[in-house]
Amino acid sequence: DEPAIERISYSLVNDSFDSIVGRLPEGFKPTCYWDSQAEHGHPQPMGLSHAPFPTIAGICHVYHSPAIKRLLEVFDYVLPVGSAFDEYLAVSRSKVMRVPFGLNWASLERLFDQEVGTKDIDVSVTFSESDAPAYGDLRNQVVRKMEELKTKWADRFDVVIEGGLSKEDYLRLLQRSKISINVVGFNGPYNYRTCEIMNAGTLLFQANVQSHAVEPNPNELFEEGENFVSFDVENLEEKLLDLLSDDERISRIAQSATKKLEKDFNYRNLYTELFQKLEQAENASSEKLENTTEPPGNQLGDFHLAAFLWEQTQKKD
Repeated sequence: DEPAIERISYSLVNDSFDSIVGRLPEGFKPTCYWDSQAEHGHPQPMGLSHAPFPTIAGICHVYHSPAIKRLLEVFDYVLPVGSAFDEYLAVSRSKVMRVPFGLNWASLERLFDQEVGTKDIDVSVTFSESDAPAYGDLRNQVVRKMEELKTKWADRFDVVIEGGLSKEDYLRLLQRSKISINVVGFNGPYNYRTCEIMNAGTLLFQANVQSHAVEPNPNELFEEGENFVSFDVENLEEKLLDLLSDDERISRIAQSATKKLEKDFNYRNLYTELFQKLEQAENASSEKLENTTEPPGNQLGDFHLAAFLWEQTQKKD
């Protein structure tokens, strides 16, 4: 409601970070420059490598390795989505900082503004088969396995398999489900669906992709058996049937996860943690802006930013 400047537009090829900072409101002293998924096709302004305050990049899609190597030469700090990737990102100019989820996301409790009366669906699968390398073939295997189980147990359980839903239909399906299945890719031990399922008051039944000698720890933030249940393709049916035989256990695990996510990992708590760690690392970084004289242009830093754009494996345009 304040009559203040909310956003600044800039030209990727004509503006520098210095000129952008010069257009900030008078008296506004930034704590940091923050990008929640810097490696995911996000253009960065020229001159970012010598910004007068700390720069921080959340790194989620680790398989964009050539692009990430460029960003490690530009940003002051990087936040991996999981601790399994710390050693792979601690190889250049950037320093690794630990904040849950790499602060790519946090608790998504505000998604669910309407309650659903009853959980009348036993198990839901809200994704389709995918050829994305990050999932290996695991996502496809799980979908096919669940299609078999849906037919096999049709007389006992209501299993819904639907991908590509609208936001409203997707959220409602999660809320109506007792259990919802998730497959996490090579990116790390969690994804958005992890939090969405938990916040729906639904039991998270999750499998993790492990490859290239990287083994993300699924218990890094949540406890197996207390906040979620893990599975692999071989034991999927056995574990699922065991869960479906105990509605009280399903409810207990689901409620435990919802409370933990909303209490410990809400946005306010995670950003507070980021700012605290940043202040410790920067030794009162809030003074950095007014005490820093403008350094000469860093042409190598700008080269890394330019190379980053064409090293992305995104859409051709």
